[in-house]
Amino acid sequence: MRNWSEGMLMWKMKRCSLSFVIFVVFLRLSRTALGAVPGAMSCLPPSDSNTSGEIASPLPSARLPTSLRPLNYRLTLEPFLESPWTLKGELVLMMRVEQTTNNITLNMLDMIILNDTVKVEKWGEGEVAVDVPVVRQTYDAYRQMYTAELEQPLMIGGLCNISLRYVGLLNDKLVGFYRSMYQSEDDTERWLASTQFSPTDARRAFPGFDEPGYKSTFDITLVHPPNYTAHSNMPAKSSKTRADGKSETIFERTPIMSTFIVAFHISDFESMPVKRLNSTSFTVWSRPAVLNQTSYVYDATPAILQFLEEYFGIAYALPKLDMVAVPDFKFSAMENWGLITYRESAMVIEPGASPGSQFYALYLTGHEVAHQWFGNLVTPAWWSELWLKEGFASFMGYLAVESVQPSWDAMDKFVTSYQQSVMPLDSLQSSHPINVPVNHPDEIGEIFDKISYEKGASLLRMVYKFVGANAFRAGLSNYLQQLQYSSADQYDLWRHLTASGNDSLPSGVSVETIMVTWTHKKGYPIVNVTRTEDAILLTQEQFLFGSRNSSAGWWIPITYTTAAAPEFRVSTPQAWMPDDPRQILTINGSTRLEDWIALNLNASGFYRVNYAANDWKLLNQQLQRRHDLFPPSQRAAFLDDALELAKEGYTNYSIALDMTRYLVNEAHIVPWEAALGGFSYFYGLLSQDRAFGDLKAYFLHLVSPWYESLGFDDNPEASYTERSARALAVKWACLLGHKGCLARARSLYKTWSSQNSTKAVIPGLVRYTVLCTGVAEAEEDAWSGLLSIALASPPAQRSHLLSALACTRHLWLLDRYLWLAFSADSGIRKHEAPSIVADVAGQPAGRALAWRFLRTNWQRIALYLGSNNRNLATMLKSTTKRFSSNETIMQLEQLKKEQAGHLGAGERAVEQQMEEVRVNIAWWNAHYPTVTDWIRRHA
Repeated sequence: MRNWSEGMLMWKMKRCSLSFVIFVVFLRLSRTALGAVPGAMSCLPPSDSNTSGEIASPLPSARLPTSLRPLNYRLTLEPFLESPWTLKGELVLMMRVEQTTNNITLNMLDMIILNDTVKVEKWGEGEVAVDVPVVRQTYDAYRQMYTAELEQPLMIGGLCNISLRYVGLLNDKLVGFYRSMYQSEDDTERWLASTQFSPTDARRAFPGFDEPGYKSTFDITLVHPPNYTAHSNMPAKSSKTRADGKSETIFERTPIMSTFIVAFHISDFESMPVKRLNSTSFTVWSRPAVLNQTSYVYDATPAILQFLEEYFGIAYALPKLDMVAVPDFKFSAMENWGLITYRESAMVIEPGASPGSQFYALYLTGHEVAHQWFGNLVTPAWWSELWLKEGFASFMGYLAVESVQPSWDAMDKFVTSYQQSVMPLDSLQSSHPINVPVNHPDEIGEIFDKISYEKGASLLRMVYKFVGANAFRAGLSNYLQQLQYSSADQYDLWRHLTASGNDSLPSGVSVETIMVTWTHKKGYPIVNVTRTEDAILLTQEQFLFGSRNSSAGWWIPITYTTAAAPEFRVSTPQAWMPDDPRQILTINGSTRLEDWIALNLNASGFYRVNYAANDWKLLNQQLQRRHDLFPPSQRAAFLDDALELAKEGYTNYSIALDMTRYLVNEAHIVPWEAALGGFSYFYGLLSQDRAFGDLKAYFLHLVSPWYESLGFDDNPEASYTERSARALAVKWACLLGHKGCLARARSLYKTWSSQNSTKAVIPGLVRYTVLCTGVAEAEEDAWSGLLSIALASPPAQRSHLLSALACTRHLWLLDRYLWLAFSADSGIRKHEAPSIVADVAGQPAGRALAWRFLRTNWQRIALYLGSNNRNLATMLKSTTKRFSSNETIMQLEQLKKEQAGHLGAGERAVEQQMEEVRVNIAWWNAHYPTVTDWIRRHA
């Protein structure tokens, strides 16, 4: 805040002395910063717009007028990598007039336009450009829009330019054009500038049409220190040294593209050797100390790019693809066209890294490279279709991993990591459809959530299954071919998939007819199964916690098999349930009631299956006899469905818990991920209850054979599947108190800590478990020493150490840790702070502490991170998800009331967490005796 206020004061003095009319744009929380400058508001222009920061609900539209369409941005930017952290910009924006108008309206935020520099020209075809006087300039703070009112109208069909100069902020909020820093190997501070424009922050770097449906070309020039390299979406065309000694890099013109995928990066980073991939040059960039650890992504990307080019049948569109590892980064990565930026810890993979780190780096690369087609080449027309690009990139990320590492079982892992992960959230009445109306940047930020990403990807996987892999691929290729360099919505996609996959659809029914029942309503269905000697009878209803709703209906693809002829490779639906929930679907044919039946094979549909009690019993008996008759994803589906249905009372908990008993013989990680997801719910709710000892004893009874068959020590030569299973087994065995696991972890920690060096390495596969075990027994001096080691460690070790520091049993150290996480001079990066809150809240002793810290420091945290930072919602969830008291609901209601207008991206999350706490209370009232009695008898 100190630098922000100093910079504002400098600007105020300059602009008032020169009689500039200045438009200063702030988020609501920035009013505090303005207040630090006496009289600052007096320099703002009069406006009829609401600038109070109070936003009505529902939020009014903040969409741009449709009278103009951008054609080309000619943009020069000069960021200053020193206090007061500003940037200078010059813009010439060429537009076509779509409707006659007297106004030019552009998105703009956190910048000052120098009004004496604003000039407008207009011309028609074959005409000479003429000046158009600007008679008034206004700013609407709520809509984040600058308007130049003109003396003469711009006529439909004509062309026009607006040229201007401005000053902006090189901020520290990890959005727009922002600054980052790292310590070089000689321990000096090295500053850099990078960008994060998605979804609505390009307007912080330059005025423009900051909506995804507005595409144009960009001619970009960056001014930077002479020893730094400048990057943008396209290759550099030329570079020169200016009279002031700075370098000026001019880039080739981009194809037409949206503002949110424009990118700039200026640093002293180094690169790997450039690779030629057909007509594309490719490399990665990072700070020098970690460049050699970017080789995993560097080596994997060519195969992923080739897979996606062949899959889509369209070559990558740009002449180059750079990937940059940025020390401070808001998201894991960003798909900027031709310049993909990563959070450094997501790209830098150490030798011997954990299999989870390897998988995520490969998946993330597939996700971001897939965006070069879905999101960049073809762009959602508006943010209500966010899921269309994020769901596709997520699904294609898994397909890419499956292609380049087929032994990793990526599509089985999808079931637990994505589909089952999002279903509990989508079971809340406060959930939202994946296609949701949004009008304002605050609302847009809220929908960058699990629904858009994970449910979106799960629904696309369902379409992939029911139209067939070949038809799906053909439909995507046609969609991209016909709509490249333009915008699209879901109906464009459904039209192309219907044309390619019509043979698998019900008669007279299109993909659109089916999928609008999934995209335009929240939640998902349960398919209830009953049987007679002659038929299988299926009904559907919506699954919502705390509500039985039979009025909602979906088109549901049905796949099934029986004990008489088990076949799990079926993906084409054997039947369809129409979207009328009153209808009973009858599947005729003899099914012996003594034989099990399984539906929704390999969890290919986004729904749960509720069997009759006897059918659950038959499935359980098969699991006990020979569980590997069912594929891993099918076993995972049985476990997840049983436990979640029991939570809402659709089946008895004794049936659901009986399904877990076979796990003493389970070796595959995918069913274990499903089971441990369910166990984590019990673990969180009961961690301070007298039944916790019995709970741990039962879980340990199941986990011990799995852990003991795998062992503690990593074998780098083992398969990915074995290594990933070992990592999970070790984590849970030690957490549950397995004596052998704890002894080995303590021994490794003692050896490591005695070396007292950032260069000492614990194997990545078990590092967190070892560190957490040691930290739990450490005193203040050791804890503080570990924090110092963490802050000086390479990315992977740093991440594990920071997470493990939350394992301390000293509440006062946890409190100190939370304060350090949100202190600018602590050495903890901004993007690391939300994870620290989650880690503290994940410890039974730290849960109440983390929640109290978050709610009592909300405005400070929101100001520190930025009010539209989606991690505000993440922290609300991580701190309250396992509470089960009316007191917590009252505290959430109080937070909502006290922080009205300041919740930002946490607005929707408050409602979701109040509901989740109510679900937990209902669980205690309905199920505590049954669950604890069953566990006590089986512990």
